[in-house]
Amino acid sequence: MAKFNSEIYKVKGIWIQDETKPAMTGFYYQDERGRHFIVNDADFQHYKTTPYLLCRNTGIELKDSSYIPYENDVMQYTEPMSDKVYFGYLEFNQLRKCWGLITSSETRQFRPLDKCCKLAYTGKNILVSDEDMEWFAEYSKQEYEKSKSHVIDNSYCPSKFKK
Repeated sequence: MAKFNSEIYKVKGIWIQDETKPAMTGFYYQDERGRHFIVNDADFQHYKTTPYLLCRNTGIELKDSSYIPYENDVMQYTEPMSDKVYFGYLEFNQLRKCWGLITSSETRQFRPLDKCCKLAYTGKNILVSDEDMEWFAEYSKQEYEKSKSHVIDNSYCPSKFKK
């Protein structure tokens, strides 16, 4: 029999009662009046939120047996046969029906998780923290500017030799 893991059913979200610590994890709940709450499992208090400010738990397990926590979390990864570290945030792609990383806010590039190596959680989430969103936007802009400066060497082009 499979072991029940309550971590998979948790959400991360912004609650609107206090500006000092707006993000928390817990269980999502909607009452009979249509109000939305996060029930914190530490103190069992109900914190009012909106469904637009919730991040779902992905349920994806990393190699160290920890879970990739929530959508919009910023992850670091490397590409196959490379040690350069890249960043992207988790998002579910409806077309491909899989979780992956948005690696650029400039171009909205999607990278499936099976194409990422050394995947690690950074502790950042672009939805629940304005600072994290600004950091990722700046990172994306810098990476985009670097990619525009790459010159493609097409000195050997088979089309040159066709008559």
